[in-house]
Amino acid sequence: MLSWDETRERSVTRMLDILAHRTVIIGNSGSGKSTLAGAMANLVDIPVIDLDLLHWEQDGYGTKRDEDVARQIRFRPFRTRR
Repeated sequence: MLSWDETRERSVTRMLDILAHRTVIIGNSGSGKSTLAGAMANLVDIPVIDLDLLHWEQDGYGTKRDEDVARQIRFRPFRTRR
């Protein structure tokens, strides 16, 4: 029988493995989605892909990015800051 610590360690390892595959975070503006995504990405050492950066030009949310440019960007994942 596993001890409490061994059981907890296995559960945490499994959770981190699941997070490392594909996780989508949704929520209202200003709710902390980017902060949560960055923290989770740092925890399991995976890139964060911010869909706003793909969809909108850098000058704000009023100018839609050209779709051909967005397709090129999506193949270069954004790394989180460490």
